[in-house]
Amino acid sequence: MANELYQYSIISALMDGVATGGVALSTLQERGTYGLGTFENIEGEMVMIDGAVHHLRADGSVEQATSTTKLPFAMVTRFEPTARRKTSLPDKDRIIKVGKELFPNSNNCYLALHVEATFKEMTVRAVRSQTYKGQPLSELGSTQSVHTYKDARGTVFGFQSPPFSSGISVAGGHLHFLSADRDRGGHVLALQADEAVLSGASIRMVHIELPESSEFNDAKLDLDQEGIRKIEG
Repeated sequence: MANELYQYSIISALMDGVATGGVALSTLQERGTYGLGTFENIEGEMVMIDGAVHHLRADGSVEQATSTTKLPFAMVTRFEPTARRKTSLPDKDRIIKVGKELFPNSNNCYLALHVEATFKEMTVRAVRSQTYKGQPLSELGSTQSVHTYKDARGTVFGFQSPPFSSGISVAGGHLHFLSADRDRGGHVLALQADEAVLSGASIRMVHIELPESSEFNDAKLDLDQEGIRKIEG
């Protein structure tokens, strides 16, 4: 159904480096049309736009992923916006603020947020692959690749997750960018746009699938709120 969230694994597992194997991309495409995540071994960022899944690599390149690709963490929804607003975006936080204004009764629900704009400035990052099995995401943050683009036309999509989801999802805003020409993108760190169209939907039905692997079973999954905040920007 529209605007239900399917999530594979949890952010605490990714922080602990649980990133071998994962859910097949073809399964995600059955569950949603828009979403985000990362690829096996935490190699780059994933963004799904209108059913197409794009692999945003640390070197700045973008590839369309294949149906057999595995993702150790992903969040997708069959996105159908129920509210829309034209707005300026002086910073990334404005997206979350407008989303909450559009859905004032969703403080403890998830929001799916979609933005179309020509961004005066867009700063994104992409994480490089693990160098050993189980390498925690917090370590990869020190070697992440950061790119800043000027006058970048494209789409931002992501989720605003409620406070109670900390350790399960990224509590707060989690947004990925893909340029209109499909050759630039990444996890959004900062942005600015004079004119943008922001649309969204409230999500009240959430399905979380946990990995069956021994790697997940053996993980401590301690909540590292500071580490999540640091790596997510």
